[in-house]
Amino acid sequence: MKRLILEQSTRSGSLAVMEEGRSLLSRAWTEDRFHTQQMFGVLAEVLAVEVARLETLDSFGVGLGPGSYSGMRMALTAVRGLALPSEREVYGVSSAEALAWDEFQRTSADRVMVLGDARRERCWRVGYERGNGLPVRCTEWELVPQVDCFSGVPPGARWVSPDWERLAPQIGAAASRAAVDWADAVRIPTAEAVGGLIEARQRVGVASDPLEPLYLHPAVTVAPRY
Repeated sequence: MKRLILEQSTRSGSLAVMEEGRSLLSRAWTEDRFHTQQMFGVLAEVLAVEVARLETLDSFGVGLGPGSYSGMRMALTAVRGLALPSEREVYGVSSAEALAWDEFQRTSADRVMVLGDARRERCWRVGYERGNGLPVRCTEWELVPQVDCFSGVPPGARWVSPDWERLAPQIGAAASRAAVDWADAVRIPTAEAVGGLIEARQRVGVASDPLEPLYLHPAVTVAPRY
């Protein structure tokens, strides 16, 4: 099965075309606040390549976050739009789970905590344990104050974050006090990691996550001004 995957939960977006767990083609880009539609240009370029022509694709995959809500919506809308005319499958997974899956592939860690910047002086976090080929979620999704981001979690986890550069100045001291095993570099969820996780999940019959962006903050409402 040949699948096109989009991941844009962070400023570092990526796209991959994968078949049976093997990457046939990949692209990456970095968004900024003034130019937030590079994904569409990259997508058009890739779909013109012979190996990635739309009619050769069997299905689509997407990372669902948490992260950039606009980026996640754009990626999800794009793959659903491409899949709709011929009713091809769209399979979504949490970008955090993809990060944990990738960390399990590259290290011997038995537990991975994924930590992200939720803004408003808060972090989001979720934990996974090494399962039989798949990450197994072992904590709830949580929003916690930055000062408490390492509290209330069993010791021995490997901590990773796509927002390490932003968070380190605020939580570095707390990490030292808690003596956590902290990957002191940015860990970005990639389209290839998302695709690898999808492949692993489908091999054992695990269904797609609900196709909607993971957004942990409650909605912010603003009173209308007349």
